[in-house]
Amino acid sequence: MSASLAHGGLPPGVTHFSLADLIEKIASGSCREERLSATAVRVLKHYLLGCRSSDFEPGKICGVWEQPQTTAQMLRISTRVLHNAEAELERGGFIERTHVLHARRTGQRRDGAIVTLAGISLRPIIDGYHRWTARHEAMELQRDAVAALRHEVVMLARQIRATEAAETVEKAERILPRGRVSRIESIEKLEARKASLEALLVQLDGP
Repeated sequence: MSASLAHGGLPPGVTHFSLADLIEKIASGSCREERLSATAVRVLKHYLLGCRSSDFEPGKICGVWEQPQTTAQMLRISTRVLHNAEAELERGGFIERTHVLHARRTGQRRDGAIVTLAGISLRPIIDGYHRWTARHEAMELQRDAVAALRHEVVMLARQIRATEAAETVEKAERILPRGRVSRIESIEKLEARKASLEALLVQLDGP
């Protein structure tokens, strides 16, 4: 077995099925650099679920050597789209290619375990498990922060409308058309609108 391709294994109780679910949850990312395209997610899940459970045990090699044409046909995409998705996954640190690009992929098992692999290695995604869980937790915290900010902005807009000060209400409407915040995902944009609405309230309270 090639020691260089062996991985540290998934944590106890974590299966490759739950790992595939985790990747789907973090695909949207918390920034542009972390985002995965829908095609890349499909390809990665195909590779993960195409491996045996034993391949994810510590010290094993985990990967696939299915030919690109076969994979592309199964996923109903072109080989070019497949190669682009693999390049995206490689840049994101999810897979590594252990073969020369466009060369035939090969692999071998002995007693059920992979001993040689010239194809797609899943070592990076397995060894990076804690990185993916940390990313998921960060995304959850960001979602909570966005939800809290949206609520604050909506409450400020309602407070301004309740004053019935026509000029101020009109200004608030320009800051937040129709009082809608559901499509605003950026914390920075929400903070800016919150600050603008708070400034209007301060002006109302002034002399």
